[in-house]
Amino acid sequence: MNIRLATQFDFEYWLKCRQQLFPSKSHSEHMLDIQHYFYCPGFWQGFLAEGNGGWVGLLEMAIRDSFEGSTLSPVAVCEVWFVDEGHRQQGTGKKLMMAAEQWAKANPKLVEESNALKSFFDEHPEYETRLGLFDKPEEQIQKFM
Repeated sequence: MNIRLATQFDFEYWLKCRQQLFPSKSHSEHMLDIQHYFYCPGFWQGFLAEGNGGWVGLLEMAIRDSFEGSTLSPVAVCEVWFVDEGHRQQGTGKKLMMAAEQWAKANPKLVEESNALKSFFDEHPEYETRLGLFDKPEEQIQKFM
């Protein structure tokens, strides 16, 4: 399993994932969403998982000024997390999230916030976080790993 940053050459697979996750969005809406990742480096990042014979997963991260439930700013947020059905329960989602964590830890916009984030999540155990990556409690995300 190889995890790497998404590039413009990955557009076709990226679009396919988003269309499966958000079928009510138009083609042009998906195109605009994906373009953010190329025109706002440092604030948006896409990650792809490659398995035997092709791409099998996608994770999109964003740096936001705020996030519901948090008083911190800025904060890294997992916007989209997708693993092809035939590759779930094999650690793909976990590997994507670990790559996103490394990106967030190295992002200068977030480094100063790590201690404040730990404090917030000590007070709100219903969330699981790793340096500002919000996701569902562990038992709810097992199907993606």
